[in-house]
Amino acid sequence: ATCQWAGTGQQVTCTCSAGFVGDGVTCTCAPGYIGDGMTCNQVCETELNSCHDNATCQWAGTGQQVTCTCSAGFVGDGVTCTCAPGYVGDGMTCNQVCETELN
Repeated sequence: ATCQWAGTGQQVTCTCSAGFVGDGVTCTCAPGYIGDGMTCNQVCETELNSCHDNATCQWAGTGQQVTCTCSAGFVGDGVTCTCAPGYVGDGMTCNQVCETELN
């Protein structure tokens, strides 16, 4: 939290830092964030992110669950992504067939 002098007496106004919610005196991790009481990280930036390297992670809106969506050129459930039909690659990169040496 950051606190700022209110301009008179000994009053201060405190606000929770990014990723936290609360009244500025007591702050907890905001929805979509997890932490240890001192630091909060977005769920997708923690070990709870089980998404494939070629997928995007998004907080599911409740608890610590995430949804994974394969990137363009890939298909799958987001945890496992493979080249989409019409694409070829090595599992980490996929290119359209008409843009490769196979054409």
